[in-house]
Amino acid sequence: MLLAASIASLIGVSVWSIIIYNQTVTLSHDISEVENRQRELEAKNAELKNDRYARVDAKELHATAVRYGLIKIEKPEYLEMNQLGSLGANLQN
Repeated sequence: MLLAASIASLIGVSVWSIIIYNQTVTLSHDISEVENRQRELEAKNAELKNDRYARVDAKELHATAVRYGLIKIEKPEYLEMNQLGSLGANLQN
């Protein structure tokens, strides 16, 4: 009786150990996949940042402005709050 209980308990512990080992291996593979994906995304992020910085480069902005027919105004005149207020009053009348 004691021998049968010992064998059953040994089998139970063996099965439990195999299950835990399989879960550990699966988790290890999942972690590796996530780390690889993270490296891929970091590389893609660096490419996107380089692209963004290239697009806002002064020379690129100038070329884009020329392409769209934009001109640089040397001394722009901006609206001030009192001008906007009177403009709004004129629109309401």
